[in-house]
Amino acid sequence: MVYAKFPEISGKSLNKLPITLPNDFKRKLNILILPCSKVNKLILERWASFMDTLISDISFLDYYQINIFNKKLKVLRRYIEARARRSILNRNLEKVIHIYQELTVLKKILDLKDHKSIYIFLINNKGDILWRTEGRYDLEKAQLLKQKIIEHMSEF
Repeated sequence: MVYAKFPEISGKSLNKLPITLPNDFKRKLNILILPCSKVNKLILERWASFMDTLISDISFLDYYQINIFNKKLKVLRRYIEARARRSILNRNLEKVIHIYQELTVLKKILDLKDHKSIYIFLINNKGDILWRTEGRYDLEKAQLLKQKIIEHMSEF
């Protein structure tokens, strides 16, 4: 089942490479972690740690963390990204992407209702959203995600 199409968004990874999603997905399946501005760093780290484990076991899977900022903050890009580079431990900088665009439009397209939550999307390389969840990492959500990945393995 496809929920919707993920909108095309462009930004730069923290290693300063331009990226446009979903066009630049390198793998067949991709997980996007989209933390909203008020999300607890520990919640983000638990999800990211789980994703590191998943992608080490599944060759056609990758994940990205998408940080979205209001386009008005683009003038502060250097400061924001330098600070983010310093705070990311044991992560590949190319997996963390900063996007500067109008937040209300993206929130509406992706149905992001809670600005204090974290959203997880399973997306194929065509941009189809195959599964989504939000909130804290827990075993039930992790199992559901694994189940969806297994369901879509036959497509490759």
